[in-house]
Amino acid sequence: MTSIVTHIQTIIAWILDSISDWIPRIPPKSVSDSRKELRKRLTLEYGYYTFIITIVFILLIPYWNRAPNYFVKLYSRLVSNIDYSRARNNWFTLNLQVIKIIVFWSVALSLLSLLQLNSDVQFLAARLGRVATYCLPTILFLTLRPSPLPHTLYLSLLPIHKWLSRLVILQSLGHTFLYIIFFIERGTIQKIWRIDNLNGVVAMVSFLLIMITSLPPFRRSVYNFFFIIHYLSSWIIIITLYFHVRPSIPYITALNASILIYQIYYRFKITTISWIETTEISNNLLLVSIPNESIKLKSNIPGCHIRMINYNNSIIQRLKTLFVPIQHPYTLTTLPIDNSQKLVVRKGTFELTENKKYLITGVYKPHLQFLKPSPYQSNQLIFQTAVKKCLIVVGGSAISFAIPILRTLNYNGSMVKIVWVIRNHQDLKILDYFKNVFVNDDCIDVYMTG
Repeated sequence: MTSIVTHIQTIIAWILDSISDWIPRIPPKSVSDSRKELRKRLTLEYGYYTFIITIVFILLIPYWNRAPNYFVKLYSRLVSNIDYSRARNNWFTLNLQVIKIIVFWSVALSLLSLLQLNSDVQFLAARLGRVATYCLPTILFLTLRPSPLPHTLYLSLLPIHKWLSRLVILQSLGHTFLYIIFFIERGTIQKIWRIDNLNGVVAMVSFLLIMITSLPPFRRSVYNFFFIIHYLSSWIIIITLYFHVRPSIPYITALNASILIYQIYYRFKITTISWIETTEISNNLLLVSIPNESIKLKSNIPGCHIRMINYNNSIIQRLKTLFVPIQHPYTLTTLPIDNSQKLVVRKGTFELTENKKYLITGVYKPHLQFLKPSPYQSNQLIFQTAVKKCLIVVGGSAISFAIPILRTLNYNGSMVKIVWVIRNHQDLKILDYFKNVFVNDDCIDVYMTG
């Protein structure tokens, strides 16, 4: 028994000694100077490892949700004990997808940042910054709309973008604080005022602005401000990091800038200027008609949406719209084969009137896995689908999403019913404009709550 206790004590002592040996410290200046080339080489290597891992991750994203989840049973047992009536009121709601993202990236970034540190704070500080920097192309790529990845909806990438960004910002904070501590200990705090380090401070402030304005309460209350800060800070971070990071990162900077420039180019490419026609349906709903030629990019997939903003004759305002695209999304209720495109819009602060021009961008496709265009048919309404029966439940203006899906599925032999919930009986007038879709009473059930 005594020997077992002795062995356990020996193992614990070895573990504690190993942890103690691993903990980074500030070594004497002579030791730091002698390790300079090693630190530079390892920092560069782990930056490249980070870039490779993030690229592989991007390529595997289409299979991310399809991959077998070995933790489903454990997760099911865990959430079965949760009082959902309380969980819904929590600031953080347990979500399997979020847990997967946080665990994966926390482990990956920790390994990339904490290996081969030689118990040296400078190794850790430099690594934290380098790994964070090499994650930026992935973070920006995840914001591309529409996503260039096959069978991937842009919105499904936002949780990855959000949580990876937060982890990268935490790493950047760690990088900043460790170097401040290092400068204080060495008595070289004045180095912060060097131009390259000041650029790092500006980048860090921009990161923090993005993080603070991205928090749900802030984002919901001042969404436009959040959007502007997000875009402007992204450009500031890319530019300042180019002058801050050592060794230099010209290729990463070029890649980051290319992604943002491509976003601007793509928006310009699919944007047109147009007048619209409006018909007031009720106090809640408005029917908007747009000429077919005003939709630059067309798609046969039902449920596509466009984005609109007021047209301004000022060149500065138009450039602002391209660089900071604060637009309003609306779902197309019709299909490209129709004479004009229609929107069913809930009235809000953004006014749609006939005496104004608008910038119309789109279309953006939905992610409908149950519909695949037939490659051998010229008829735009023919799709490959295994759906036999479909029930669509929507409320208010969301009927604009349901109508084209009903129309397409009906054409392809599926039985479809819409359950539409409204508050104002006058909203029913919208059905008069789609009589060719609702060919019988079995197509739609209407429930009034107000």
